[in-house]
Amino acid sequence: MISTGSKHIMNFMCSLFLLFSAAYPNQNADAQNNTDRAAFSLAMKDLQSAIRAKNFVKAGVYFHYPFFTAKEDQANGKELPVDPIDKKEFDNYKNDIFHKDVCRILPKLGLEAVSEVTEHKDSYYTVLREHTDPNTRLYELYAQYAGESGASESYFGFVFGKIKGRYKILAYYGKWPLR
Repeated sequence: MISTGSKHIMNFMCSLFLLFSAAYPNQNADAQNNTDRAAFSLAMKDLQSAIRAKNFVKAGVYFHYPFFTAKEDQANGKELPVDPIDKKEFDNYKNDIFHKDVCRILPKLGLEAVSEVTEHKDSYYTVLREHTDPNTRLYELYAQYAGESGASESYFGFVFGKIKGRYKILAYYGKWPLR
């Protein structure tokens, strides 16, 4: 039999638990975000290490196929990922994807060059999200830099998504099409 004092303590503890549950409803979402961010950071660091060593075969294991190599404006305000390559084609395009500016810049980038893709309405990311694990985040690594002549800017971007529990690169885009 539970004493009256014990009942009060149990009621107090239950009330306290309910109060904290109501005050912090997104703890699971925050934990998932932290887990995703940590998994992405590890993948990015490993990719940077592979590119720094010019080990494009190792970098290629971070690709998900079909791997999209461009963004295309559909003339209706929507952009879509296009020009997919498969694993067999990667060898033909690896030096174009990891061109000298990517090899020079990407290994030096920190997390300030990464943004979490939160917009669900953008058609480009919506299509890419279809290839990922449900309820996981997309991350975009983006760099803008001066071109060789110094007169015009250039850029590249890589979009990462979680597939079968691991972050992979879904797409690459740059100022100039890959093919």
